[in-house]
Amino acid sequence: YYAIYNLKKPLFGELNGATVEKLSLKDVNISAKDDTATLAKEANNNTHIDNVHADGAIAGERSIGGLVSQVNNSTISNSSYTGRITNTYKTVASYQIGGLVGKLSGPRGLIDKSFASIDLSSNATQGDQSIGGI
Repeated sequence: YYAIYNLKKPLFGELNGATVEKLSLKDVNISAKDDTATLAKEANNNTHIDNVHADGAIAGERSIGGLVSQVNNSTISNSSYTGRITNTYKTVASYQIGGLVGKLSGPRGLIDKSFASIDLSSNATQGDQSIGGI
């Protein structure tokens, strides 16, 4: 395993057909407006994330995930996020927040043998907000 400490923003902007494995992101303290996460804002096109673990605090307005904000046709396995997720946005606009992934899409999108242990707070009161879960 490799470890990276004290990240202030996601390690990657976009993962596209990438493989990321055996990585720990420790004591993160990330705050951003959109697509907030520890590992990457997006994972697309058959990206594989395996044995990646993160802990710390994340705060954002929309599309928040403990590891990745948006996952499309990609897999996360044997991975975790432990910590706090805070949604700081008051709106009726649609957005997604989850313990590992904000939004999972595509026929090959998969989360396997992974978990999130989080304290979650949100300002969502109405509209099309999806909050919670993996």
